[in-house]
Amino acid sequence: MDVTGLSDAELAAYRAGDGPDILQAGYSYDRQGVMTGNLDCPFVTLGPDSTLIHECDTLQGDSGSPLFIAGEDGRYRVIAIESHTEAQPREPHDRNVAVYADSIMAEMRALAAGQTGAPSSQTTK
Repeated sequence: MDVTGLSDAELAAYRAGDGPDILQAGYSYDRQGVMTGNLDCPFVTLGPDSTLIHECDTLQGDSGSPLFIAGEDGRYRVIAIESHTEAQPREPHDRNVAVYADSIMAEMRALAAGQTGAPSSQTTK
């Protein structure tokens, strides 16, 4: 399964309220040992901090689970990895936060190039 960010066309479709269904699969706290899934998660926005904000019904235990979509070619691809949920008691939905795929891939490329997550001015050989 590929790991990529959203295309400009997909982002435009989400912003217009018509993007592809976001799917999520993980091992939620409420169903320990059983993979559960969310099959139609609303996209909210891309955060300025390399995050994708969504409205999947994720719980404790879902951290690290993939968020993915089916492309126009029918192949699935990971677009983000679930991180955490921020309670929003005055809102109809909690704020679900995932690390966006483009950020993950940039970090992987940096790691492969010998950088270890240290500030960009430092590298490990």
